[in-house]
Amino acid sequence: LEVQRSVVIEEFKQRYLNQPYGDVWLELRPLAYKVHPYQWATIGKEISHIEQATMDDVRSFFGRHYHPGNAILTIAGNYENNQIEDLVSKWYGAIPGKNKGARILQREPIQIEYRTLTLKRNVPASAFYYAFKMSERKNEEYYIADILSDALGREKSGRLYVTLKKENQLVSDIEERIQVGKN
Repeated sequence: LEVQRSVVIEEFKQRYLNQPYGDVWLELRPLAYKVHPYQWATIGKEISHIEQATMDDVRSFFGRHYHPGNAILTIAGNYENNQIEDLVSKWYGAIPGKNKGARILQREPIQIEYRTLTLKRNVPASAFYYAFKMSERKNEEYYIADILSDALGREKSGRLYVTLKKENQLVSDIEERIQVGKN
Protein backbone atom coordinates (compact mmCIF):
# COMPACT_ATOMS: atom_id res chain seq x y z
CA LEU A 1 0.00 0.00 0.00
CA GLU A 2 2.81 2.43 0.83
CA VAL A 3 4.40 2.04 -2.61
CA GLN A 4 1.07 2.67 -4.36
CA ARG A 5 0.24 5.54 -2.01
CA SER A 6 3.52 7.23 -2.98
CA VAL A 7 2.76 6.76 -6.67
CA VAL A 8 -0.72 8.27 -6.30
CA ILE A 9 0.60 11.20 -4.25
CA GLU A 10 3.17 11.93 -6.95
CA GLU A 11 0.45 11.75 -9.60
CA PHE A 12 -1.68 14.17 -7.56
CA LYS A 13 1.26 16.59 -7.27
CA GLN A 14 2.10 16.28 -10.97
CA ARG A 15 -1.44 16.79 -12.18
CA TYR A 16 -2.75 19.38 -9.72
CA LEU A 17 0.03 21.05 -7.74
CA ASN A 18 3.19 21.23 -9.83
CA GLN A 19 1.88 22.96 -12.92
CA PRO A 20 0.35 26.35 -13.62
CA TYR A 21 -3.45 26.27 -13.37
CA GLY A 22 -3.33 22.63 -12.19
CA ASP A 23 -5.36 23.16 -9.06
CA VAL A 24 -8.11 25.09 -10.82
CA TRP A 25 -10.15 21.91 -11.33
CA LEU A 26 -9.92 21.09 -7.62
CA GLU A 27 -11.27 24.57 -6.91
CA LEU A 28 -13.92 24.64 -9.66
CA ARG A 29 -15.63 21.35 -8.81
CA PRO A 30 -17.03 22.42 -5.40
CA LEU A 31 -18.43 25.55 -7.04
CA ALA A 32 -20.27 23.48 -9.63
CA TYR A 33 -21.50 20.73 -7.27
CA LYS A 34 -22.74 21.00 -3.70
CA VAL A 35 -23.59 17.38 -2.81
CA HIS A 36 -22.76 15.18 -5.81
CA PRO A 37 -19.45 13.26 -5.73
CA TYR A 38 -18.30 15.21 -8.80
CA GLN A 39 -17.39 17.94 -6.32
CA TRP A 40 -14.04 16.22 -5.86
CA ALA A 41 -11.58 14.63 -8.25
CA THR A 42 -11.41 10.83 -8.43
CA ILE A 43 -7.90 10.91 -7.03
CA GLY A 44 -9.07 12.88 -3.96
CA LYS A 45 -9.50 16.45 -2.77
CA GLU A 46 -6.07 16.77 -1.23
CA ILE A 47 -3.00 14.73 -0.44
CA SER A 48 -4.19 14.03 3.11
CA HIS A 49 -7.05 11.93 1.70
CA ILE A 50 -4.53 9.70 -0.01
CA GLU A 51 -2.29 9.57 3.05
CA GLN A 52 -5.19 8.56 5.30
CA ALA A 53 -6.42 5.65 3.14
CA THR A 54 -6.09 2.32 4.95
CA MET A 55 -5.68 -1.16 3.52
CA ASP A 56 -9.27 -1.88 4.62
CA ASP A 57 -10.45 1.19 2.65
CA VAL A 58 -8.61 -0.01 -0.45
CA ARG A 59 -9.88 -3.60 -0.15
CA SER A 60 -13.45 -2.40 0.40
CA PHE A 61 -13.31 -0.09 -2.62
CA PHE A 62 -11.76 -2.79 -4.80
CA GLY A 63 -14.34 -5.38 -3.74
CA ARG A 64 -17.20 -2.97 -4.36
CA HIS A 65 -16.12 -1.76 -7.80
CA TYR A 66 -13.64 -4.18 -9.44
CA HIS A 67 -15.67 -7.27 -10.28
CA PRO A 68 -17.46 -8.78 -13.30
CA GLY A 69 -20.75 -7.08 -12.39
CA ASN A 70 -19.08 -3.72 -13.09
CA ALA A 71 -17.13 -4.86 -16.14
CA ILE A 72 -17.79 -4.39 -19.82
CA LEU A 73 -16.09 -6.77 -22.22
CA THR A 74 -15.85 -5.55 -25.79
CA ILE A 75 -14.95 -7.93 -28.58
CA ALA A 76 -14.33 -6.79 -32.14
CA GLY A 77 -13.31 -8.78 -35.13
CA ASN A 78 -14.34 -11.57 -37.44
CA TYR A 79 -15.11 -14.31 -34.92
CA GLU A 80 -17.67 -17.05 -34.56
CA ASN A 81 -19.89 -16.92 -31.47
CA ASN A 82 -18.75 -20.32 -30.19
CA GLN A 83 -15.10 -19.26 -30.52
CA ILE A 84 -15.81 -16.13 -28.47
CA GLU A 85 -17.73 -18.09 -25.84
CA ASP A 86 -14.80 -20.53 -25.50
CA LEU A 87 -12.23 -17.75 -25.14
CA VAL A 88 -14.32 -15.76 -22.66
CA SER A 89 -14.91 -18.89 -20.62
CA LYS A 90 -11.20 -19.77 -20.72
CA TRP A 91 -9.94 -16.34 -19.62
CA TYR A 92 -12.77 -15.06 -17.44
CA GLY A 93 -14.85 -18.07 -16.45
CA ALA A 94 -13.02 -18.74 -13.17
CA ILE A 95 -13.59 -15.20 -11.87
CA PRO A 96 -16.47 -15.33 -9.38
CA GLY A 97 -19.47 -13.25 -10.37
CA LYS A 98 -20.96 -10.53 -8.25
CA ASN A 99 -24.00 -8.31 -8.63
CA LYS A 100 -23.47 -4.66 -9.39
CA GLY A 101 -24.30 -2.63 -6.31
CA ALA A 102 -26.90 0.08 -6.36
CA ARG A 103 -25.46 3.51 -7.08
CA ILE A 104 -27.37 5.77 -4.74
CA LEU A 105 -26.27 9.36 -5.05
CA GLN A 106 -27.73 12.44 -3.49
CA ARG A 107 -29.58 14.53 -6.03
CA GLU A 108 -27.83 17.79 -6.73
CA PRO A 109 -30.07 20.70 -5.67
CA ILE A 110 -31.19 23.10 -8.35
CA GLN A 111 -28.72 25.94 -8.45
CA ILE A 112 -29.86 29.37 -9.44
CA GLU A 113 -27.15 31.51 -7.86
CA TYR A 114 -24.00 32.57 -9.65
CA ARG A 115 -20.99 31.39 -7.65
CA THR A 116 -17.49 32.77 -8.09
CA LEU A 117 -14.05 32.22 -6.66
CA THR A 118 -11.00 34.36 -7.38
CA LEU A 119 -7.60 32.72 -7.00
CA LYS A 120 -4.32 34.59 -7.06
CA ARG A 121 -1.46 32.43 -8.28
CA ASN A 122 1.98 32.97 -9.76
CA VAL A 123 1.04 31.82 -13.29
CA PRO A 124 2.01 33.03 -16.79
CA ALA A 125 -1.34 34.71 -17.56
CA SER A 126 -4.74 35.36 -16.06
CA ALA A 127 -7.42 32.80 -16.80
CA PHE A 128 -11.12 32.44 -16.21
CA TYR A 129 -13.20 29.28 -16.11
CA TYR A 130 -16.93 28.72 -16.32
CA ALA A 131 -18.90 25.56 -15.56
CA PHE A 132 -22.40 24.90 -16.82
CA LYS A 133 -24.64 21.97 -15.93
CA MET A 134 -26.00 19.71 -18.64
CA SER A 135 -28.75 17.15 -18.46
CA GLU A 136 -27.80 13.51 -18.22
CA ARG A 137 -27.04 11.76 -21.51
CA LYS A 138 -30.42 9.97 -21.58
CA ASN A 139 -32.34 13.24 -21.46
CA GLU A 140 -33.24 14.87 -24.79
CA GLU A 141 -32.06 18.24 -23.42
CA TYR A 142 -28.54 16.81 -23.31
CA TYR A 143 -28.35 16.73 -27.11
CA ILE A 144 -29.43 20.35 -27.39
CA ALA A 145 -26.76 21.44 -24.90
CA ASP A 146 -24.17 19.24 -26.64
CA ILE A 147 -24.85 20.85 -30.01
CA LEU A 148 -24.78 24.34 -28.47
CA SER A 149 -21.49 23.66 -26.68
CA ASP A 150 -19.99 22.41 -29.95
CA ALA A 151 -21.16 25.51 -31.81
CA LEU A 152 -19.75 27.78 -29.12
CA GLY A 153 -16.58 26.10 -27.95
CA ARG A 154 -15.43 23.30 -30.20
CA GLU A 155 -11.91 23.53 -31.57
CA LYS A 156 -10.86 26.46 -33.73
CA SER A 157 -14.24 26.89 -35.42
CA GLY A 158 -16.37 27.53 -32.33
CA ARG A 159 -18.01 30.93 -32.14
CA LEU A 160 -16.26 31.83 -28.88
CA TYR A 161 -12.86 31.04 -30.39
CA VAL A 162 -13.54 32.93 -33.60
CA THR A 163 -15.01 36.00 -31.88
CA LEU A 164 -12.90 36.26 -28.71
CA LYS A 165 -9.55 35.01 -30.00
CA LYS A 166 -9.36 35.49 -33.76
CA GLU A 167 -11.44 38.60 -34.35
CA ASN A 168 -11.11 40.59 -31.10
CA GLN A 169 -7.90 39.07 -29.69
CA LEU A 170 -9.28 39.21 -26.14
CA VAL A 171 -7.99 35.78 -25.07
CA SER A 172 -4.99 33.60 -25.86
CA ASP A 173 -6.91 30.30 -25.90
CA ILE A 174 -10.34 28.75 -25.47
CA GLU A 175 -10.80 25.16 -24.37
CA GLU A 176 -13.96 23.12 -23.92
CA ARG A 177 -14.14 20.23 -21.45
CA ILE A 178 -17.21 18.13 -20.98
CA GLN A 179 -17.84 15.82 -18.07
CA VAL A 180 -21.01 13.82 -18.45
CA GLY A 181 -22.67 12.15 -15.53
CA LYS A 182 -25.95 11.51 -13.90
CA ASN A 183 -26.93 13.97 -11.17
